[in-house]
Amino acid sequence: MSAPTTGSRVRLAEVAQLVEQAAADVDDVQRILETRVDTLISATDTGAVRSGGAATFLRAFTDFDAQLSRVQDGLAEVHRHLTGPGAA
Repeated sequence: MSAPTTGSRVRLAEVAQLVEQAAADVDDVQRILETRVDTLISATDTGAVRSGGAATFLRAFTDFDAQLSRVQDGLAEVHRHLTGPGAA
């Protein structure tokens, strides 16, 4: 394998910035949802949703939040590979 070029290092840095921005966007979504979860849960108890809707919503929300956390972990790993030792 040939030595990395300046151009490839610049491109990796650009991609790393995009990954970092994506991680920040996911974090923003998580924070917004967390601040609104009580409102969303209370909306399930208004009668429009069958009995137990709040508990069902909270389970689904918790699962979704965990999946977003896994996405964050994956983005952090990609970022480490792009910027850490051994990156081009």
